[in-house]
Amino acid sequence: MYNHLLDTFIIVAKCGSFQKASEKLFISSTSIMKQMNKLEHDLQVRLFKRTSKGIELTMQGEYIYKESQKIMHLSNTILKEAKKLSNETTIKIKIGSSELFPSKLLSNIWNIVQSEWPNFDLEFISFEDSRQGQHNAFSQLGDKFTLFVGTYLSTFLGTRYNAMELVKLPLCIGVPIHHKLQNKKVLAISDLYNQEIIMLKNGVSQYLDDARIELQKHKEITIIDVDEYDINTFNLCIKRNCVIITSPNWIDIHPMIKTIKLNWDYKVPFGIIYSTKPSKETLRFLKIIFEVYQTHPCFE
Repeated sequence: MYNHLLDTFIIVAKCGSFQKASEKLFISSTSIMKQMNKLEHDLQVRLFKRTSKGIELTMQGEYIYKESQKIMHLSNTILKEAKKLSNETTIKIKIGSSELFPSKLLSNIWNIVQSEWPNFDLEFISFEDSRQGQHNAFSQLGDKFTLFVGTYLSTFLGTRYNAMELVKLPLCIGVPIHHKLQNKKVLAISDLYNQEIIMLKNGVSQYLDDARIELQKHKEITIIDVDEYDINTFNLCIKRNCVIITSPNWIDIHPMIKTIKLNWDYKVPFGIIYSTKPSKETLRFLKIIFEVYQTHPCFE
């Protein structure tokens, strides 16, 4: 009913720059520009003038900006009225949230289209990030929790849970803020020589096992195995002043750990984790999220 690219266009027009719009939408300015280029191509209309000070709307852009806001209001009104006529019951999606499984990305995606799907009601439920807390939460998938958002382990796919991949994130290095490597923008494997590296033990994830094989080629690196990650794992990293294998979705996991890119190609899947026996409503919700993510990616 409403072109999602116009949502982005309206925010860009209000912000007056791609960079400010990217900060508001939590996606890169490059992604914003790609979306606007596509919108201009689809409409066959030039919307922006690029200047040395930023961007300005063209005459056509000003007109579309004003009229699209009217369309948005009308679209929302129609959907609200349609819900009143519908006998469809509210579908509650219960999202588990913790430091290791933050729900901000999902809420950002949902904010883009929630007005089009008023029968879905999102409820965010926190759980403890200890190992026992995580085990309890995952055992209640499909009951207390509908889904989680985060990286996941290949070992448990199809048995402990299912997962819908949104993107593969690069494996990075978490470095304590007082560590000698903390000022590096990008690390080479040789920078890790004579360092201890915390990572999940062998056999838990094929993605991490492949990265382990690469690290083991370098005898100057010492690997510290852990059974699972919880917040105490990151505290251990600080205590030992060593480094830890991490990923971009954990960039804010600990105030004393800095995430730095590592110059290699190893990645880990990131997406939505859900029950092995999902309801039709859950699968419908996942389909919506996946389709929106294709035009509004949050990791590049």
